[in-house]
Amino acid sequence: MSTYAFIRGKLKFNKPVDQGFIAKYNAYSETYHCSKSNELIMQRYPDWKERTLFGELGRDGEFFITEEQFKDILYSQKNKDLVIDENHGYAGSPYSNWIISKDGSELVPWEPKYDKDYAVIDNPQGYIDELIYLTMKVFGPLGYILNGELACDEGPDQPNIVIINNVVFFGRSWLNRGYYGTFTIDNLLWRDNDTEQKEILKDRDIAFKLLKLNCISLFSLESKYREDREFVLQELSNLEGNRYADSYTYINSIFRNDEEVMTAAIKASPKFAKVLDPELLNSKKFIKKIIKINPAVMVQLKKTKWVDDKDIYQLVAKLNKKYIKYFTEKASQ
Repeated sequence: MSTYAFIRGKLKFNKPVDQGFIAKYNAYSETYHCSKSNELIMQRYPDWKERTLFGELGRDGEFFITEEQFKDILYSQKNKDLVIDENHGYAGSPYSNWIISKDGSELVPWEPKYDKDYAVIDNPQGYIDELIYLTMKVFGPLGYILNGELACDEGPDQPNIVIINNVVFFGRSWLNRGYYGTFTIDNLLWRDNDTEQKEILKDRDIAFKLLKLNCISLFSLESKYREDREFVLQELSNLEGNRYADSYTYINSIFRNDEEVMTAAIKASPKFAKVLDPELLNSKKFIKKIIKINPAVMVQLKKTKWVDDKDIYQLVAKLNKKYIKYFTEKASQ
């Protein structure tokens, strides 16, 4: 897991958050969000309602605000027994990665360091899971609606985040799910977020924008989009250079004779040569084209007539000799 997340962009509320709630939320942000015993909290703190975010404890004490900050509660002699499971909780992350800006207009990274246009979150465990939790369980019930876009660089994945009316889209969400281990939000919240996503994605323009931002995958979209040429080309462009590209998308049979689509597919992964329509597979001009894009495509063509072709052999030998082993002796003569 990355040590830092570099974030650029804004998440704005539909109206300024009440200052009294901001103060309470900031205190909540200081609490280590692990699973706690509601029964013990109520026994030990007669004023427990005043010590919570909403006057309720939540499912496993997630709204309770402790005196200890962060992990101190795990080592506190007074409150250690409140902790049921330090590695699990209902808040999406053990630490608060997001706080409300002083004027109540935005949700911003918690105590970020700034690097030019980027905010930097240190040790951003579960920071995307937490956004889903906050929009659905904290801000939404109070009538606060978040919208905005963030570009996040946390290593090779570089997920973008888009929030539309409290519904969170990020990265290739179905691939990233569970990335942060055991401390993740409840599956019910995932399903609720997915249900809301499906409603929003009925709008083709929004769906295409989110695909272009790599906030959704073609697999996550309705079948009608998997039959939309523009969507297929964009998905393949997103996956170009991804070593698992062939596992992350599906080329509908209606496009397997489409030279532009199949060229984009093979740019993403030479393994897509396995699903070429016979007409393209038998086109020497097209085969030369895709070999020039990536000679590794010969691995997929080793059982075709091209392994006997002298011209194709010479082309591969010129581009990358390690793939000439897939040809027959006849081609090399």
